[in-house]
Amino acid sequence: MLSLATVVSAVASLNVALPSIARDTRATQTQLSWIIDAYALVFAALLLLGGAIGDRYGRRRALIAGLVIFGGGSAAAMGVSDPGWLIAMRGVMGLGASLVMPATLSTITSTFPGEQRTRAVGAWAGVAGASAILGLLASGLLLEVWSWRSVFGFNLVLATVAIVGTARFIPESADSTAPRRGRARHRDQRRDGGQRGVRRQQRRQPTSRRNPGAVGPPRRGVRPQRRHHPVRVRQAQQPGEGPALVAIESALPRT
Repeated sequence: MLSLATVVSAVASLNVALPSIARDTRATQTQLSWIIDAYALVFAALLLLGGAIGDRYGRRRALIAGLVIFGGGSAAAMGVSDPGWLIAMRGVMGLGASLVMPATLSTITSTFPGEQRTRAVGAWAGVAGASAILGLLASGLLLEVWSWRSVFGFNLVLATVAIVGTARFIPESADSTAPRRGRARHRDQRRDGGQRGVRRQQRRQPTSRRNPGAVGPPRRGVRPQRRHHPVRVRQAQQPGEGPALVAIESALPRT
């Protein structure tokens, strides 16, 4: 939960520090907007990709890697004074956050049993909602004593503690049956689709009268019946599909 609170609190933590950032870096209004939005933009754009990486190669690995990237971006942002570099470091932090957030939810759904999973997901959602407000309050308290760089220092401290806790307490979990990527996956899909098409064609062709095992043309005057195969939408249940994906499958009879 600390990892989740760390990345969510960073979304709006700099809002209260904008006046001091503009004064020290001489950033324009457009640059200030990018300093705030670069984190959320990269975070949201790579969220699904980060979840797929965690499911494929290990959620604990993705969680630690995301926290390391997030903490590294925070440490680098403490030492920059150029608005462009500050925008870039906020983007790096968003890259790390895109690995952290889906890994936390996937770890909960794969670790907790069914009767406890609902409460765990509810606690996850509560922490995600409250962390943004706590981030604003913590940033305001830090700015009363130190400069805007202390906000990034606070993010670095949270990321460090979260890395230690993850390495010590979080078990590794991954889906060895997750779908393969690239050419191998497309090749398997084409092969499976071709085999299904051949089987459908064989089922539709009637057998000959003289040789029941042979396949022949349909009798004259008899129209072959068309089968309608509706498309069924189901909630994904395979381990490699993830908790939020929806799979669409054909209602064809399987052989």
